[in-house]
Amino acid sequence: MRSRLSRRLATVAATTVVAVTAVVATGGTASAARDDVRGLIWNDETLTKGSELKNDYVQLTMQDDGNLVTYTTDDNWAHRKPTWHTDTAGCGDRAMMQSDGNFVVYGRDNRVCWTSDTKRYRPGPDSPELKLGVFTDGTVKVFSEAPYIIPVWSSR
Repeated sequence: MRSRLSRRLATVAATTVVAVTAVVATGGTASAARDDVRGLIWNDETLTKGSELKNDYVQLTMQDDGNLVTYTTDDNWAHRKPTWHTDTAGCGDRAMMQSDGNFVVYGRDNRVCWTSDTKRYRPGPDSPELKLGVFTDGTVKVFSEAPYIIPVWSSR
């Protein structure tokens, strides 16, 4: 009887630890800041060196050299072609789609290496949230999704 009770208590404790870890890891929120299926980031989501955001035949990569580059492919990634970049090699450390609507490439020292300058499109807290997405036409866009997609910046 005691061993069964001990096992139950151990199970409850383990479940609690997993739940608390999940809340801490997500900052206590249920809303995601990344959608890998659609190739979107928002709400202070960061692309660190070596990470990418993909959508079908388009890939946005924060390269190890600090340059943020969009690649396209038409042969299932056997070959890829660069189509746009921030020209931040040697400066960039990470790219962030900020909750204020600005998409920024920062250096290791937190200096701004490149910016989409889209903060002005989200004037207040009741304004639609801006997101960054990679689109199948090979572009990267900062846009609003409410009530429909309104691009405010595009790589083309």
